[in-house]
Amino acid sequence: MWLAISAVAVVTAAVLVVVFGSATAGLIGWILAGPVAISLLAVFGLRDGAVRATGWYRPSDVAEWGRRAIAVACLLVVVLSAYQVADDVARGMWS
Repeated sequence: MWLAISAVAVVTAAVLVVVFGSATAGLIGWILAGPVAISLLAVFGLRDGAVRATGWYRPSDVAEWGRRAIAVACLLVVVLSAYQVADDVARGMWS
């Protein structure tokens, strides 16, 4: 569940940045893909670690690859968002 919510945050951030293409959308996207999505990914890691310590754990390749994919997506969307903000600020389009 935490992994899915993190994925939704990253996808929402990417859509905001690409569709609106403004510094404000970039800032919102940076917040969603950065602190929010990475925090949710960390919660998933903590919960997964707690479950691994029990005898009820069953390894899942989907969850492991999903975690990796979301971490890479977070990095890409944060960079794209930061570029959008920096570009608009440098051009004087965002006051």
